[in-house]
Amino acid sequence: MKNNRVLLGFAVLTALALIGGGHWWVSGQATQPETVNQTRFLMDTTVDIRAIGADASTAVDEAFREMQRIEALFSRYVDNSDISRINAEAGQWVSVSAEVVELLQRSIKYGNLTKGSFDVTIGPLVTLWGFGTDQRQVPANEALQNAMAHVDYTAIALDPNQRLVKIPEGFMLDLGGVAKGYAVDRGADVLRERGIEHGLINAGGDISVVGTRDTEGSPWRVGIQDPAEPSRVMAVVELMDATVVTSGDYQRYFEVDGTRFHHIIDPATGFPADELTSVTVVAPTAADGDALSTALFILGKPASIQLLEQLPDIEAVIVSKDGTVWISPGLQARFRFL
Repeated sequence: MKNNRVLLGFAVLTALALIGGGHWWVSGQATQPETVNQTRFLMDTTVDIRAIGADASTAVDEAFREMQRIEALFSRYVDNSDISRINAEAGQWVSVSAEVVELLQRSIKYGNLTKGSFDVTIGPLVTLWGFGTDQRQVPANEALQNAMAHVDYTAIALDPNQRLVKIPEGFMLDLGGVAKGYAVDRGADVLRERGIEHGLINAGGDISVVGTRDTEGSPWRVGIQDPAEPSRVMAVVELMDATVVTSGDYQRYFEVDGTRFHHIIDPATGFPADELTSVTVVAPTAADGDALSTALFILGKPASIQLLEQLPDIEAVIVSKDGTVWISPGLQARFRFL
């Protein structure tokens, strides 16, 4: 595995509330449920898992193993991952797992839904800008145009029945905008399958909460960073069995002559999107939140609001460059500024 890797998606949020107490009944006797908090380094980021329940330690271990499996399958920075093999054999049909086909199908759906703002063939542009390496740079126009000619999610060919994928020569898949969220979803699924009713996974800011914060039914309280001052929490949103993901221009960037160039690249221009400073999405799955927070950031405020009107299960907080904050109507009752 290479040391310099682009994150499998990246967002910065803060889980404010710890798991509460309570009692469980086993064989007719009240027992204190096991509370587990573990931190490991996966997907080039810190992953925290918190769980409360019978044998929570086993559940947490299994959740971490599942997330490791997803990283090994989807990261283009892991040798012999399915995505690495597709990129290495561009122009040819490549046999992959059914899971990869399914996530690529979802990614194409996101591309269609957002009119190309979300595009998993963004790899050539990410590589050209040097994000995830020490060689970050503003690319020359000729190189930029060449890279953009190899970015088009509609060129992905899929044969779901045979589990085959093909991309054109010169193309490069990068599922950084969806795979980390998918890993969080799978980890949360494992916790639920192991009987955990109170849990939280935070993978570099992609957050999924399982059930309630405690046995009393209190919601989880998740903090959203202030994009103007990332060390400070701007607001809190209350969640139960949901996910929250943020895309912001303060997360990964470099500066040239006082101009900030961040990692959220608009496939239509080849340059970082410049209308917004932060988009937070609350969604049923972290994969949805990953893809849509990126796409909404690129689309800008008016187009994002129009799109959100078509997505009743998705809520969002949009912060403009001037500091104006827009909160979708369905989220306002659960949202509180600090």
